[in-house]
Amino acid sequence: MRKKRILFHSSFSKLKTGFGTNSRTVLTALYNTGKYDICEYAAGAVKWSDPLCESVPWKCYGALPDDNREISHIEDPGAIKDIAYGALNLDRVVKEFKPDVYIGAEDFWAFRGIWGKTWWNKITTCIWTTLDSLPLYPLAVDHASQIKNFWVWASFAEREMHRLGHKHVKTVHGCFDTSKFFPTTEEKKKELKKHFGIEGPVFGFVFRNQLRKLVISLLEGFKEFKRKDKTGAKLLLHTNYSEGWNIPAAIKELGIKNEDVLTTYLCRKCRQFEIKPFTGQGMDCKLCGGKKCQGNSSVVDALTQEQLNLVYNVMDGYVHPATSGGLEMPIVEAMLAGLPVATIPYSYGEEFTDNGFVFKLPYDEYRECASNFIKATPKISYIASFMENVTKKLKDRYKEYGREGRRWALKEFDIKRVVSVVEDLIDSSPFTEFDFNFEKPERNENYPLKDIQDDTEWLIDLYRNILWMDETSETEGVKHWLSKLKGGFTRQQVYEFFIKTAKNENNSSKKVSIRDFIKKTDKKKLSYVMPESLGDCVLSLDVLKSLRETYPDWEIYVATKPLNNSIFQPFPELVDGLIPYIKDMDSHSFWEGGGAERGLVDMAFLPHIQTQRLINYCRNGLDKNPLQRNTVLV
Repeated sequence: MRKKRILFHSSFSKLKTGFGTNSRTVLTALYNTGKYDICEYAAGAVKWSDPLCESVPWKCYGALPDDNREISHIEDPGAIKDIAYGALNLDRVVKEFKPDVYIGAEDFWAFRGIWGKTWWNKITTCIWTTLDSLPLYPLAVDHASQIKNFWVWASFAEREMHRLGHKHVKTVHGCFDTSKFFPTTEEKKKELKKHFGIEGPVFGFVFRNQLRKLVISLLEGFKEFKRKDKTGAKLLLHTNYSEGWNIPAAIKELGIKNEDVLTTYLCRKCRQFEIKPFTGQGMDCKLCGGKKCQGNSSVVDALTQEQLNLVYNVMDGYVHPATSGGLEMPIVEAMLAGLPVATIPYSYGEEFTDNGFVFKLPYDEYRECASNFIKATPKISYIASFMENVTKKLKDRYKEYGREGRRWALKEFDIKRVVSVVEDLIDSSPFTEFDFNFEKPERNENYPLKDIQDDTEWLIDLYRNILWMDETSETEGVKHWLSKLKGGFTRQQVYEFFIKTAKNENNSSKKVSIRDFIKKTDKKKLSYVMPESLGDCVLSLDVLKSLRETYPDWEIYVATKPLNNSIFQPFPELVDGLIPYIKDMDSHSFWEGGGAERGLVDMAFLPHIQTQRLINYCRNGLDKNPLQRNTVLV
């Protein structure tokens, strides 16, 4: 009997991010059982057959295409982001690997529309995601009922989903190896500090330098604490100064001494690290003598977990101020290292501050522009109070809080506990009988309007007989249209929308290539590319007249953006056909071919890109125009 096939779709397991760490830990644990065939679908900057994919012991494909020409015509940043998350090749990997179980572990927007896939619910599917703010991400709420196995990383999101009626949503924490983080002895801590030239207490923050990580608030709290501090305390920021917040500028603006704020430097040559004030990237390494090889850790090139544990053990207290978050793994790592912790009792923070041994940072709420999400910003004085408690007032009590936190974290985030939930899902799932035939039946755009008295049954009938979808009274689509009918929509309007949707889907499913726009005749053919603008397209009419006179027996095709078609359509005597423009057309080889590759046309004119960057005058040596050499036809 074959093994169950598991497709795990998330950030690449080699990345040093929360999702990357989760992928690495879960996949390693599943692989070591020997029970499953595993395929990793790696989101991020990884191509389909990237050599990096061969560095893991299981099958792995990257989300990006091997050939950038597949996406070079896409200008929408949102669409590019979706492709990096995996939108382009997801069906491809599903069809090739034929999984029994699909698990997608990413931000929820990475899965937009996945519930409409042909294979969705034909196999066991699970979305394991981070929801970090209230109100919960609307797309997740709207489609929760279509996701049978819906896991969130923190219990605050589960509670809110349950309140909204989605009782099947459950909390499954992100997974990482808890054995890698532990406290050293007091003597070892002193030796570590001495090794890095540090005297006095150290407060730390381990974070990706992003907008929601409130390092400025931490610096402000540290500044207030330092007004009274006599211990020589330092602030250690383990992050990358080259992205996100301008930390050096903030330190200067707040009047904090640069030597009081430390960071970690990793040498790209000897792989050793230092803790010292930030002075720039590309610094010389005194440990190995390497030149310009030291810089902050990044998601690609980071400290090992063993080294990171040493960083935590240099600290005496850990502060994690963030507007929101899905779980925030560094808090758990700090607790495992035995540190007293302070964070915000909102979003991810509730997971920790519900325990008496975690210091709550009271906060003010604000709303994020555009999304209207509730976000939190900590009260600065409480950051200073936590630091004072750790260093003076409640020093011994807070050490005990650190020990309590470690005991709790070891139990709550035990790797076996988390992976067992994943295994239970896999082991309880059937082997799929789906044939992975992705050809969609043509939608029924001729279905007549039926007279069914009950609105719900009428809508279900439309879904079933026009779009071939099995909806119920509980699915979001039916609920949506019921609300529209109650709000004044007529049945005729709803019916017309379904028919229009059917026609659009039928049209979009028809594969069209550039060759379909070019007539299949024996005549020689030339293309004239002018994507925009309005003025240039109008001026091109004279150029096309000249081309027609020069090549009277040739077919002439114009490649332009569809919005300019109306300029050329009234002149069939000049233009034999219009072709929708894409960026790939900015190359002669695209049109004329090369070597043994047959071209689309015999000659191409690209007057819009006359630069030294691109050849624009070869035309297979067939050009009769006297302006042909090293010039553009104008």
